[in-house]
Amino acid sequence: MDPEADDLYDRLGADPATPHADLKKKISAFAARYHGGEYTKESSEIQRHLNDEESRREYNRKKCYPVDWDVDEVIDLTVKGPDIVEVSEPVTISVVDGDGDPVENAAVTVSGTDLGTTDGRGRCSFAFDETGTTSIKVDKDGSEKIRYHSDVSDIEVTKERRELHISADTTEVSVDEPVRFSVTDADGDPIKNAVVKLPTGQRTTDASGECTYTFRSADSFEIEAAKDDDGDITYASASNTVRVEPKIVPLSASVDLTEITVGEPVSITVVNRREDTPIENARLSYAGRTEKTDSNGRATIEFDTAGSRTIEVTRPDDRDTTYKSDSVTIEVDRLERSLSINPRDSAATAGDPITISVTDSTGTPIGDAAVSGGGKSATTDSRGTCTLTFAETGTTTLTASKDKTPAATFDGDRVDLTVEKRSERLNVEAESTTVDAHEPVEIRVQDSSGDWVPDAIVETPSGERRTDDRGKCTVKFSTVGSAEVTTRKPDTDVVSYASDEISIKVQTRKVNLNVSTNVDTIEAGDPVFVTVRDTNGNRVKDAIVSAGSTNARTNDRGRCTISPASEGIVRVSAEKEDKPTVEFNEDTTTLEVLLEERDLHIEAPDEAPAGDSVSVIVRDEEGERIEGAVVSSPAAEAPTDSRGTCEIALPNANVANVTARRSASDGIRYTRDTVRIDLTGAMTDPGSDEASANMNPVILTVAVGFIAVIPAVGALFVFDFGIGLPVIFGTAVAIVFVLTFILLASR
Repeated sequence: MDPEADDLYDRLGADPATPHADLKKKISAFAARYHGGEYTKESSEIQRHLNDEESRREYNRKKCYPVDWDVDEVIDLTVKGPDIVEVSEPVTISVVDGDGDPVENAAVTVSGTDLGTTDGRGRCSFAFDETGTTSIKVDKDGSEKIRYHSDVSDIEVTKERRELHISADTTEVSVDEPVRFSVTDADGDPIKNAVVKLPTGQRTTDASGECTYTFRSADSFEIEAAKDDDGDITYASASNTVRVEPKIVPLSASVDLTEITVGEPVSITVVNRREDTPIENARLSYAGRTEKTDSNGRATIEFDTAGSRTIEVTRPDDRDTTYKSDSVTIEVDRLERSLSINPRDSAATAGDPITISVTDSTGTPIGDAAVSGGGKSATTDSRGTCTLTFAETGTTTLTASKDKTPAATFDGDRVDLTVEKRSERLNVEAESTTVDAHEPVEIRVQDSSGDWVPDAIVETPSGERRTDDRGKCTVKFSTVGSAEVTTRKPDTDVVSYASDEISIKVQTRKVNLNVSTNVDTIEAGDPVFVTVRDTNGNRVKDAIVSAGSTNARTNDRGRCTISPASEGIVRVSAEKEDKPTVEFNEDTTTLEVLLEERDLHIEAPDEAPAGDSVSVIVRDEEGERIEGAVVSSPAAEAPTDSRGTCEIALPNANVANVTARRSASDGIRYTRDTVRIDLTGAMTDPGSDEASANMNPVILTVAVGFIAVIPAVGALFVFDFGIGLPVIFGTAVAIVFVLTFILLASR
């Protein structure tokens, strides 16, 4: 049991499906243990929600726990059937369990009335004799181990619905022509007393389901049939569309002239062929255009193209009348027009466009005229103009012509034109007027029109270049100062060129060196590969690389090798001697140099006479003998010779610790080593060394204890006895000093 649990079953140590009799025992046990104590509230909550079965089911439903704890299986019934049916319509429902399987012998009731039980397929059929919304309930008796949950489904019972159908003896009639309508149901049976709604009122069907109506205007009419409900029968209305055609009036068109020329007006008259009365607003369609007749049935039109032209005569139908169209044909002849060619200027310049206009004898611009001369040709636009450009000088003859059109024929024209040589002034410009020596700079040459000039000669102190198809070339300057750039181009047969020049300031080129190493950290003495590049990433030859006292010069690939020997962060710099036109800026980087670590190892006897000397050999971790190592014992110290050996005196004691050490050198740091030698024949108390060794921890412990305890004792004396803190701490320091002296003396 857990009285502090949030869930009531967890408090009891029970399960939501525990049989109720067993649960009540746990409730009694919980009350006996906790009721009346600090968990009285929790005990009361259990009593309120779990003691009786109905309260327990309500609690389980809220928690989504099972509510059937005394049966082995609970089956939920589900009723399936239509949501809406009509009176007297057979209805079949089905009852299934949670797995969708049919349930046999389920009782079906409606408002307390037994409608029967389901068959082997879980079905039950019946019919309703009244309208309204009712509920169908299905249930089934269970057994000791099985319980069924009933289900309820609502169903709406409506009136019997009959669809009406209305039809006419024809779908197209004329004004004043009678039409017979018939109203039937879906089975084709006639419907008496149905109301047929018409444009000017309504009619009621006779015993044959029919009525008659005569339309007085032309249109499409929606005719509707309806009938009021009759008891438990309701009728759905129906509609039909009847097209009433207007009366037909034939049109007749006539013209005052049957043969005209383009642009000549012609008068047309339109009348009613049967009554010979004028037709107002008749539409005349011709050559993509339209006109309308006036109140006298007349209209005047003209044509802009020649040929046999047909005029279609129509009139929009009105509500009660349909007009039958007519047509008339007229022959239209072409106009004759003379062309006139007119250059804008009396003379043209070779290579420059000249505008030419073409008109007729009245000064009207002529479009689509062909203009040619000097091997060139063009076509005039809608304003009667075009442009020609002549490449050669001299006199050329211009001609103008135009093919006949549907509206006219054209007589050509010609005129002489003088073409003169063209003068062009070159214009040279640079992408920058201040450049670095040896750096490429783009030169551009244009003519006076702003067009790029190909094959122009560009002269600089370094030589000549020619512009490409885009009027561009690239030059370099090898000296510092002001440089003159001149451009020129030989004259052609049609163009003479005037030269141009500009000044460019050439300054010393500054190159930023960039030094890099292949590693960031090395051991002292190891080689490092250094690379020097310029601003563009090109490798720099003959650069001086310095690292401490080490110098090197880069090769053709901009590389060199250095081997720093000193420990620490080493500054690696690269510099290069300036040239007359190039200035090199130094660059630096850093390199971390580490010393190599090696362990020393002492070779000495394990035992020797006290007060005697022993021979000692010092080696490194690779077995190499170490010269210059300092070997020390409690009695003396001595350096090793070139063979890594030395003689070391031993103390008059029972034990001697011999240590070897060596200072760092040649990029190597050495780790010291210590060995123990047992000494024999000492003239001291055998237990003195051991006692001294044993006393050291004791003395140290006492000293530390005093240091820890004295402040607390001092505080006690200050508050209880009023003794001043300076006196207490002074005493404590003196005691610690004495203990430390004793400890050092014992060593």
